[in-house]
Amino acid sequence: MDFGWIETVVIFGCAVALFLWGNAIEKRPVDLEHPRMVPPILVKSIATVTAILMLAHMITLGTGVAFRGGGM
Repeated sequence: MDFGWIETVVIFGCAVALFLWGNAIEKRPVDLEHPRMVPPILVKSIATVTAILMLAHMITLGTGVAFRGGGM
């Protein structure tokens, strides 16, 4: 599957929105009667990794040169 600009920007926006949602959930006081089913730190971590990957993909789309590993 080949992601273009539109798909990349949409996925990046969803990742940012998911991070902000996780941040808002994390700042709420803990309710011991209703525990959180998914830890907000997990949501924020996955959203951060996704956003970084989409930023790298946007740079690749913009320059036309793929990232290479940091190897020797």
